Amino acid sequence: MAFRFVLLCLGLSHGFAVTITIPKPALAIHQGTWTYDEDNSSTYGQYVYSSHMGKQCIRNLTIFVKTYVCDGDFAMANPGYYSSKQCIPDSLEMPAYLVDVINSRHDSLQDTCIQLSAYHTNYFSIPIDDFQELIADATWKSMRLPRKQAVATAMHWGKTMWGARGSKLAGIPHFHGYGWAFGMRDNLDGIQSLYRLHGDTKWSLEGIMDILPAKFAVLYDVESAGDVQPAVQDFAVKKNKTIAFSTIIPTFTFADVTRQDAPTDSFLDSLVKNDVRFVLVATNPDYSHAVLACKMYAKNLHKDIQIFTLLSMPLYSSFFAGSMGHLGPWCTSGKPGFSASEDGGWLGVNYGLTAADSDIVINKKTGSLGRTEPGHFGLDGQPWKDNGFVSPATATCKDDEAGVESSKSIRKVIGKLVGSLTCSDVAPFGQSRMQPYVIEISRLCPLTMCKYNRYATACRISCACSDNSLLYADGVSKLCVPVANILRDFDYDGSNGSHYRCQGQGCRQLADDDTSSTHFMSKLGPYYFATRGGFCDQDKSCKGWAQIMAWHSLMPGVADGVYASVLAFKCIEDQFGPLGLQRLADHDYVNEWVTQETAKCLQNTVDFE
Repeated sequence: MAFRFVLLCLGLSHGFAVTITIPKPALAIHQGTWTYDEDNSSTYGQYVYSSHMGKQCIRNLTIFVKTYVCDGDFAMANPGYYSSKQCIPDSLEMPAYLVDVINSRHDSLQDTCIQLSAYHTNYFSIPIDDFQELIADATWKSMRLPRKQAVATAMHWGKTMWGARGSKLAGIPHFHGYGWAFGMRDNLDGIQSLYRLHGDTKWSLEGIMDILPAKFAVLYDVESAGDVQPAVQDFAVKKNKTIAFSTIIPTFTFADVTRQDAPTDSFLDSLVKNDVRFVLVATNPDYSHAVLACKMYAKNLHKDIQIFTLLSMPLYSSFFAGSMGHLGPWCTSGKPGFSASEDGGWLGVNYGLTAADSDIVINKKTGSLGRTEPGHFGLDGQPWKDNGFVSPATATCKDDEAGVESSKSIRKVIGKLVGSLTCSDVAPFGQSRMQPYVIEISRLCPLTMCKYNRYATACRISCACSDNSLLYADGVSKLCVPVANILRDFDYDGSNGSHYRCQGQGCRQLADDDTSSTHFMSKLGPYYFATRGGFCDQDKSCKGWAQIMAWHSLMPGVADGVYASVLAFKCIEDQFGPLGLQRLADHDYVNEWVTQETAKCLQNTVDFE
């Protein structure tokens, strides 16, 4: 697709830039404009997203964003999409839409507009320590316009740590919103610059330590050890667990795909020698998992040693096995990874999107009351429109209230270990496909589930849903289906927040939107998964997982980082008015007042719940 050139050449004191406008995909919902320029004072080309939304923008506050989904070698089957300068802005549709929402609210950030900035970089080809230089280049080193007031990333942890050091040198906050939680340090040798959002699995370490047996070994790599090892040791003491021994292996790199082979062999031999059966793996979660699984399989240890992965999903042991050609075809087949993780019972923690049931759990944990108005609502924020149907009880299809009363698993999920428990209590937890207990709820409470919400997973897969003429929310798909036919919640199947029911503490609205995360995500699903007109058009040939990674794994964290930045900016406005916003906009990366006041707002005022 050809660019439309803007008739503007900017002669800036620090360089010369020609600005072009990036075409907007047909299904994009953002209202503003992406531009791109190359400045001879900088190493990288820069994208900027501006969206005034009818607001008078006397000043702009810019958030620098970075993910890895559009790397020219890694995510693109056809690197032309990356090199055409379209992939990166196309991938950032979610945070761009959020900027529209923020700028459309004229009652705060008076005469101030939020912008996004991103660099055209080949993520995986940059040495890890160059991510500090990347942030420096975008800020103080080149003094490139627009000036940046915050950084929001969804990157691998080692790169995040280096990037955060660059943010610290610029005196601006850095938000990390991705599940690859290698390090536990927030304070980088001075004032806090790195802020961890709840999409970051830092928050899962304590839970993993609860699950681990009394004695275990730990496997780190060089990249992760410095930051995560102290935290693991501290939690082991708190939980009265014994670390039998720890091993640090080299970080995997394609420059030398064999560098982990011998150290991994040695680590496994030490497990056998010391009679240790349980391992906490805190290495990079992708290729190192595959090396470990193949080595365990080769030594016939894959069923004898249980692995607990601190970072991301055990399935990476097979997913990335295709890159282990040096270990032989038996490894690249994925069989060792599947056998090790499935037969060996690997356990791990991964980030995930909130759903109808997790909204309830989060509200209880954080003490939020949810919606205090009477009545039921959809997760789109609107009053609930009843869609239930009554199915008559039969000898083979009826509610089992006694079974609900005696179900220990359901009681634990709901958080009601004693006292009366009915199908009506359980119904709100039977709506999401994201959790396995929905199958038990469908078995115990089929009639109640279909009366409560016909679109609930526990209704759709139950015996009460037997009318083959009933259609799902998209008006095309069958309503009554086997559980295997329901992939996930609210993606590109025609569902959205209006199809999930909530009341009181079961309703959890986003701070930056009048709806829930369920509905917010459903707005973007059709764009990210479109065959034509959205992110990764079929003719642009992204690798298959690029779309799900952008929509599910990366952009929600970036969007959270953008909004956390905005909350800090609002805090500055509340305390210092327009003058404070102007000082923020004029930040020259050495103004200690801006750095300190922003940090105070983030530490004392901004609610990360």
